[in-house]
Amino acid sequence: MVLHFVTLLMLGLTVGVLARWRLPRADPTGWIAAIGFGITGSFVGGTIASALFHNGGPIVFVFAVISAVTLVIVYQAIARRNVLV
Repeated sequence: MVLHFVTLLMLGLTVGVLARWRLPRADPTGWIAAIGFGITGSFVGGTIASALFHNGGPIVFVFAVISAVTLVIVYQAIARRNVLV
C-alpha cells in the first residue's frame, strides 16, 4: 500500500511536468500547480486504471497523463471564465 502511494506520487510529479510541457500556452497555472494537478491526476487515473485493468502496468501512466491534462484544461477553462466575469 505504501509502495503504491509512493509510486503514484512519483508518477504524479512526472505527469505534472509533462502536462505543463504539453500545454505551454499562456497558462494561469505555475509549475507547482501543474505538479499538483499531476499528482491528483495520477491518483485519479491510477485508481481508474487499477479498477479497470487489474494488473496496471503502462496503462496506469496513460490514464494518469489523460487525467492530469484533463484537470489542467478544466482549470484553465474555469480560470479564464472567472477572469472575464
